[in-house]
Amino acid sequence: YQCFADDALFVGTDAKEVWTLKQFKGYVDPYFSKGRGWTYTPNKRWINFSQNGNVAWFLEMLDNKKYGVTRGSGVIEKVAGQWVIKQYHLTIPIPNNSSKEVLKIIKAKS
Repeated sequence: YQCFADDALFVGTDAKEVWTLKQFKGYVDPYFSKGRGWTYTPNKRWINFSQNGNVAWFLEMLDNKKYGVTRGSGVIEKVAGQWVIKQYHLTIPIPNNSSKEVLKIIKAKS
């Protein structure tokens, strides 16, 4: 969690998953403490910086054993010489030709 700012937000793949850092830690700690965490491996990343160079936003494509290709995006800020994540958003990209099918499932579960 050293990469996250104290006031960071983590936005997960489920619409209900908008967590403060404390909430996110509470969710993931039981998995990782038992060695059942997960790994996302970046395979592409794009980063843009603010004019003053103290804020950046990024987009990354990730590989995951369970989900396949996923996508992360976020905002990072340089605080006291260290880059920290202020917000991170993890998504599962849906192919356009599957979106109607996926939306039907989401509506049925809502």
